[in-house]
Amino acid sequence: MTTHDNAPESPLGPLRAVTFAVADTQAWAEHYREHLGYQTRAERSVTEEEAIGWGTPGVAGRKMVILQAQSGQGPVLRSVEQADYEPPAPFRTLGWNAAELIVEDIYALADTLAGSPFKIIGPPQVLDFDFTDKISAMQVVGPDQEVLYLTSVAGDVPGFDLPQAQSFVGHAFITILGGESLDSVGAFFLQRFGRPAGPAITTKIGVLANAYGHNPAQTYDISTVALPGSCVVEIDAFPPEATLRSPPPDLLPGPMALVSYLVDDLSSYETEAIGPVYPNDHGKALTLSGPAGALFELVQGHID
Repeated sequence: MTTHDNAPESPLGPLRAVTFAVADTQAWAEHYREHLGYQTRAERSVTEEEAIGWGTPGVAGRKMVILQAQSGQGPVLRSVEQADYEPPAPFRTLGWNAAELIVEDIYALADTLAGSPFKIIGPPQVLDFDFTDKISAMQVVGPDQEVLYLTSVAGDVPGFDLPQAQSFVGHAFITILGGESLDSVGAFFLQRFGRPAGPAITTKIGVLANAYGHNPAQTYDISTVALPGSCVVEIDAFPPEATLRSPPPDLLPGPMALVSYLVDDLSSYETEAIGPVYPNDHGKALTLSGPAGALFELVQGHID
């Protein structure tokens, strides 16, 4: 791994959770259970310590539901109830924009999602990459405007450590961060976490073109940051029309609001955190504000 002179001694580790802001946590969870086969792992309220640590004290006491893939493996999906927040349209704002889930068969999944609250905005297809034809994907918008990429991997992909699905719909393994440029977002990952971004790739992204009314043949620059645990952050250089997210004061910047990653040690991040260290379901955590205000929750834990 390439590191930066100012990078912390505890670099970013595997993906732990993706948190969405939703209108009704129970309805959201039911849709994921019925249509994606996810299972409820826990239900609780956001603690005051968490809310302050996230920099969003207005969500203290609000309902949270935590779901996990049927396999019981991999990162969890969390929802926090924010009925008083209308999320922006998909891909129109910078920051966290989508979570990518590994699935067994996207074509079979597309059939099961017909007529469901998960609206297909990018039909199943083999991705247009020069370096592989092993990745097939589709994109959906969920019941609360959250975007999910649903991906099948048919074999080894050179240069990538990608997981295999352990259930029909598996866990999140990629998060998509929309930024003003690859250079600015890549510099953040290198300087803050000692994780370099890979080479830029120019590719068509149909859902992004549709969101901005661009020609379907329009191409966009993307890059990736590889993490332990077969996880990746995809960085997309968004069009200049993309805006910053502007939630009401003290609330989460939904719909995809917060992404949690393991680190070995929080101490090197405490001076940059937006709030104090707080108890987490798995120990202790803190939150950083990243590019375009994207929230990174760092959870202290052992990284293999």
